[in-house]
Amino acid sequence: MQKDEIETVASFDSRYFGANRQRVLRSLCEDNPQLCFIAEKKGNTSGYIMARKVREAHWIGPWISEDSETAEGLFLVCVGALGDETELRLGMPAPNNDGVTLMEKLDFELTGKSVRMVLGERQHAVHASGVYGIGGPEKG
Repeated sequence: MQKDEIETVASFDSRYFGANRQRVLRSLCEDNPQLCFIAEKKGNTSGYIMARKVREAHWIGPWISEDSETAEGLFLVCVGALGDETELRLGMPAPNNDGVTLMEKLDFELTGKSVRMVLGERQHAVHASGVYGIGGPEKG
């Protein structure tokens, strides 16, 4: 992913999160450019993945894809860039059945669950079926 693609990635991302997260995506890309990848089909963004170092592991996410095949390809490219000697962590919305199936196929282990709560009227719709990895519990 190149810095000049962040606006396009943020537009794609907003279809799944319902909010403009361009600033946080730009920051993640600037901090970890070697761990940020974008997928395209017919000239249009079809997914992206970002990763970053957290303590003794790497956090995968945000990771958004319009289909599981693209999601798997992005994941494999990202993990290839990380190397073999690292623990991988990610948070995935449980309603993403394709994502859960993919992680099980890749031998990931569920270690915990979190609950999203909203007070008042929900401002943004989240389309969990395309969210394969959140940026982190603090970022979404």
